Amino acid sequence: MTISEGRQWTSGARLRFADLDGLGHVNSLSLAALVEDGRMRIILNMPMTPRSEFMLVSLTMHYLAPAGIDHDVKVTTMLARVGRSSFTLSHTLEQASTCLARAESVVVHVDQEARKSLPLSEEQLQFLQ
Repeated sequence: MTISEGRQWTSGARLRFADLDGLGHVNSLSLAALVEDGRMRIILNMPMTPRSEFMLVSLTMHYLAPAGIDHDVKVTTMLARVGRSSFTLSHTLEQASTCLARAESVVVHVDQEARKSLPLSEEQLQFLQ
């Protein structure tokens, strides 16, 4: 599945003073937390099997512009690829029409007991598409 075929989720996030670094910019960990929030909004709504668990195995993030706390951040998460037991999400963070960062997350469906990858169920695949 390519990015253009994938499902898309959008959310807004209000930044806090605590998210700022000494220069008055939103720090990189706060932006990574916004990516996590976008990812978890999807995972927490996925149909689960009795043994389902999801694990983040990769997160790549490119910081493109500084962010301040004057405007909310729009987090757009798109399904980039679906595998047998994993899926890849593409994330974009925007503030006042400026792209702040782009990220990619790889999430694996894991059997809670065996601690090994578990094929995505038909219901999970349908939810993602």
